[in-house]
Amino acid sequence: MRFDVAREVFVCVASTDVPPGDPSQGAPALRFFAGSAADLPRLADHDAPTLAAMRARLERGDRWLVGEAGGLIVTYTFLSIAHDFDYPALPGCRFALRDDVAYGYGAWTPPSLRGRGYRRRAFAEELRWLRQIDKKWEASVFIAPQLEPARRSLSTVGIAIEPSWRVTYGRDRQAAFERLGPADDDRCVPITSYNE
Repeated sequence: MRFDVAREVFVCVASTDVPPGDPSQGAPALRFFAGSAADLPRLADHDAPTLAAMRARLERGDRWLVGEAGGLIVTYTFLSIAHDFDYPALPGCRFALRDDVAYGYGAWTPPSLRGRGYRRRAFAEELRWLRQIDKKWEASVFIAPQLEPARRSLSTVGIAIEPSWRVTYGRDRQAAFERLGPADDDRCVPITSYNE
């Protein structure tokens, strides 16, 4: 297979010091809870490999934040408190995290329910969860086309997304890291062959 398109992602951080208030902005009520393997069968539109991957995440200790409305799961995300993470969609995109940083990933809302603010509300809730376990920051990865819309949406509820790194996967099949924040920012640091 020939490689034709470079991939680009942004590794970002958000403070878990969430502004008080309800980010629902008049949307229907959501109930948030810690999902478990027992909740996986409720995701009827997820295929068996996806559910198996989700089960593996839970087995390794990642936390599953679930948002429910009217008895249906309408959004979710996973949170890892490990000291590093890999972003498998971009080979070589691997980061070490400071002790006060967690990694949020795997966010999902059904396509038919997007645009209702569920993800924005879930993001605020996951930051609150992380603050309760003494994490000051959440690291997340955004593909390039999603970054600015996410920043605009989250800013409406007082959440700032700070891009720390731009990571590209070039025609040479190597990940390239460009620091976007201050040189002494050690919240997320790329793990490469020269600094492992």
